[in-house]
Amino acid sequence: MNHSSSRFVSKCRRRNSSGVSITELIVSSILLASSLAVVVELMALCTVTNSKMFNQFDAQMGAHFAIDRIKRDVRMAAEIKSESNEFSSRKILNSSTLILHIPVFYEAASDDPSSIAMNGFTLPGHCAVVYEVVPDPERSGEFMIVCSTRKSLQNAADEAVTSRSRVDDQIIVKGIVGPMDINNPSALPKVFSYVAKNPIHSDRLDLVIDSVLYDQSVANGLAGVAIDLEMKRGNLGSTLTEFPTDKFVAVHSEVCLRLPFADKGRLDPNLYE
Repeated sequence: MNHSSSRFVSKCRRRNSSGVSITELIVSSILLASSLAVVVELMALCTVTNSKMFNQFDAQMGAHFAIDRIKRDVRMAAEIKSESNEFSSRKILNSSTLILHIPVFYEAASDDPSSIAMNGFTLPGHCAVVYEVVPDPERSGEFMIVCSTRKSLQNAADEAVTSRSRVDDQIIVKGIVGPMDINNPSALPKVFSYVAKNPIHSDRLDLVIDSVLYDQSVANGLAGVAIDLEMKRGNLGSTLTEFPTDKFVAVHSEVCLRLPFADKGRLDPNLYE
């Protein structure tokens, strides 16, 4: 081995015995930190994407559940009412309140199932069902649909009917954020709109203006209801401000009363939008 080779081997042995240099340590630390930053960014992006997908699915499921529930009651209803005094506070038909009367029958007190010679009768009655959009007390800027039901007889001849005057309140869905009236942002969302036969084109249904819905003669001519829901899932106060997890969905549906259109009166042309 010549003299130059021995000096090279000597330097390598001295370097191996002293470990890595400061420069190499700094470079390796920077590379490691960069790799970890990329991994964390990918994990955050994956988490936000999953949250958005879940929020969208959850909002769609909630909207469809609420709409299916409302459509079922509309199909069962005998009529849409302009107002209801059956509750502690009077309810008025409008774009945020839907009032339905659903016919039911009760057994009279003389209908004793244990009697062999049962000769009783049934009493006609109805359910006053109100779907109402109200502010959500737990989340500012959001609303929910509450369904209130009161069952009663059409007459007070039989006080012994057990289900008379029964009141049920149920929250149908939360997270509603619209549709809002751009001219009145403080108003409740315009969830419900109402359709009737067009006075000129009898095979067409058109929207009725909101300002005349309080008139029962107008309500008697309504053929159906259009339902619009804009819903949100997620938190506006998310810590990942660059990746907000809020997801908005909009769902529209329409449903008509089961009565034939021919049985529903035509409205004045001035009452249409």
